[in-house]
Amino acid sequence: MKHLQTLRCHNCKRAVVISVEQRDWSEWIIGISGRHVQDIFHYLTAAERELLISGYCGDCWNLLFPEPEE
Repeated sequence: MKHLQTLRCHNCKRAVVISVEQRDWSEWIIGISGRHVQDIFHYLTAAERELLISGYCGDCWNLLFPEPEE
């Protein structure tokens, strides 16, 4: 069963709605399975998973932590 979850970026305060499986959301919130976010939410984008982990949306993450120049 799909579950819509609204997350808000700590930096820009933008709301992001993600659609996750209810059982996956429960597993993530309880946090005792030991599985990594990319294994639980393999169907989310990297930016959506980062928002779950750090609280920063993809745009803010890229501004705060830019890729090093070569």
